[in-house]
Amino acid sequence: MHPTTVSRDCTKDSHAVIWEEIADERFTLPADKPLTLAAYESALTIKASVETMAVGDPLPKMPLYLEPDSNVPIRFQLRPRLPPILLR
Repeated sequence: MHPTTVSRDCTKDSHAVIWEEIADERFTLPADKPLTLAAYESALTIKASVETMAVGDPLPKMPLYLEPDSNVPIRFQLRPRLPPILLR
């Protein structure tokens, strides 16, 4: 995401909508961290692991929930841009 496309006035992100439904409270992003990573565990209750970040921040480890009370910590990696393909 290009930093100039992030706007505090844009439509709520997915996590904000989900959070307001399950927690009955508003989720507000910090001004310096306008992006959200979220992982959800759904069992008898719903748990959320949430990290806010900004463009350029290193990607944190996040849980991948496979079943209730069980997750695998994963780290996403950014792929460098691939060189353009030359067509003949």
